[in-house]
Amino acid sequence: MRYCPNCGKKLPEGARYCTNCGYRLTTGSAPQSTGNSIRSQTSAPHVSRAAVVDSRQKHHRHLGWVLVIILLIAVAGFWFYNNNGNDDGTVAPASSSLVSQSSATDSTSSASSSIVDDSSSSADKLTTGIGPKNTAAAVTYYAAKSGVSHWSGVLNTADGITVQLSTDKDLLNALSEPGQGMVYRVYGYHDVDSTDDTDFVYTVDRDDTIHIYTLPNDFDRDQTYEPNATVSKQDMVSYLNDHNYAENVTELGNKVDIDR
Repeated sequence: MRYCPNCGKKLPEGARYCTNCGYRLTTGSAPQSTGNSIRSQTSAPHVSRAAVVDSRQKHHRHLGWVLVIILLIAVAGFWFYNNNGNDDGTVAPASSSLVSQSSATDSTSSASSSIVDDSSSSADKLTTGIGPKNTAAAVTYYAAKSGVSHWSGVLNTADGITVQLSTDKDLLNALSEPGQGMVYRVYGYHDVDSTDDTDFVYTVDRDDTIHIYTLPNDFDRDQTYEPNATVSKQDMVSYLNDHNYAENVTELGNKVDIDR
């Protein structure tokens, strides 16, 4: 029998190592620590995975920098192309877009100018929406210029005209077209005396049809007088515009007094 010099365990003769502590009797070497062996075996794979992860991270960072550099080169090239054009002088797409926008702006400006011009020209034209003073001036101008009997004399005064509104029943009954029950008595001067006789009158229907009369100074109240002219307001306005009387009518309209 022999004993293990390391742990003192009793061993049979001829044993080469201690079955208790693993001491090698033939070489006299102490056994390796089992814990250290286990740690060595387990730590090796851990170090290997960390190395792999670190390697992958480095690879990803490398790819990221490559992509950033490529992107910067592409942006720089696009900027250079847009600002300088290519070698054959072709305008870059961005420049073409700017040219198109500029053309669109010019077209819009031209359209706006056209609208302004049309508005200015339409201001020289009469419309059916003119007020009572311009309507009286328009009737007077139409009657005088279209040849209604004696109406041209109304325009011979520089002081303007006076329109007297009348609902005189005798006068209305003497007219075949009394309109809406209102007679417009036109005088070629101002400061009209209500007792003065009238020569020039007109009435207006609900549909804006105008009836123009030239009456005797002392009209017969038992007689019915037919209009010397009948015209729609639209046709009257068209006639005055076509003969370039719009400005004259407007000027006369500023000199109209309405006597109620």
